[in-house]
Amino acid sequence: MVVGRAETGSGNTPAAGDPRVFVLDRQGKALMPCHPARARELLRKGRAVAGHHPGRR
Repeated sequence: MVVGRAETGSGNTPAAGDPRVFVLDRQGKALMPCHPARARELLRKGRAVAGHHPGRR
């Protein structure tokens, strides 16, 4: 599930117009940030679970 947007910066982080969201696997462990459409696909297939970011509303 989408739990927050990835921060931008140097290195392998996404650029400022490249939307990325955090997702959780079925056990609740964080996966690599991915595109929102990929996150929706993972949810639909049951490979990710709904969750929330504790520091966000």
